[in-house]
Amino acid sequence: MMMFAYILKEKLGLRKNDFVVFSVPSTPEAIYLFFALNVIGAISRPIDPISSPNGVLTNPSAYQEGSVGVILPGNSMGIFAYDEENECADFDAIDYEKGLMYYQVGEICYKKDNANIFWEYYNNKKATDEVFLMHPDGTVWYHTGDLGYLDVDGRTFCSGRKNGLIISDGHKVWSPKIENVIKNINGVMDCSVIGVPDEERKEVPVVFLKYVEGLSETEKYQIQEVIQEQVLFTLDSYHVPNRYLELPEIPRNLMLKAKIAELNKLYDDYLEKEVENVKKLKLDRVLKENLHKK
Repeated sequence: MMMFAYILKEKLGLRKNDFVVFSVPSTPEAIYLFFALNVIGAISRPIDPISSPNGVLTNPSAYQEGSVGVILPGNSMGIFAYDEENECADFDAIDYEKGLMYYQVGEICYKKDNANIFWEYYNNKKATDEVFLMHPDGTVWYHTGDLGYLDVDGRTFCSGRKNGLIISDGHKVWSPKIENVIKNINGVMDCSVIGVPDEERKEVPVVFLKYVEGLSETEKYQIQEVIQEQVLFTLDSYHVPNRYLELPEIPRNLMLKAKIAELNKLYDDYLEKEVENVKKLKLDRVLKENLHKK
């Protein structure tokens, strides 16, 4: 404990009465950090990374349904154009550095020199460089990966993660919206939706499901039918999952966010097996036809 406090004080320069906000899940390490900050007299405030978005202040008196809050005083935030086709910041947009107007959806960004913005990803320069981007006017911004907009009162609204946006036949399909519908269906314990390539629509949603224990294959198929009906009724046909894949557990990180890269790998493995099965069926058919001719 004392050694950790020494590092915070001497290496990071933290002093008594410094105000520290850190966003980590509830782990033994987080508790250790909290007490170490108390040792050096820093004022610490751990926040829940799931319910308290980075850079916004949740104020009950200014509550608006669907909003995650207003920006913390002394911080700079902007909503910047996002290229949905190429899935990156749209630096070629006219007056990109000025940001978007109220109610226009773009990527939520914070200036790097904001007091509450982290310095870097630990031992991961590549990940750090991917989120801290220099804009055409020379300022560096932290690109959160969240898409959203601001209203005229300065409240922030999140539409979803940019990796949760699926462009299907020119229509915007949001993975979180599909997941919210599915998680309320009896028989489903957990789920995660990803976008996968499709020849006709460019991308289509695929859902990974964790069912409650003890269900028969017939019951699982019935749940899939309910999912189709509910998603179609609540959203639209573009949000209806194209495939349903079962997993014993949805892979998630410490922040309880689905590991999209791992799910993409699982889907690729599924396609490979499907192709192999098709090849095997064709080969069996050819062998049977040859035997019949003989």
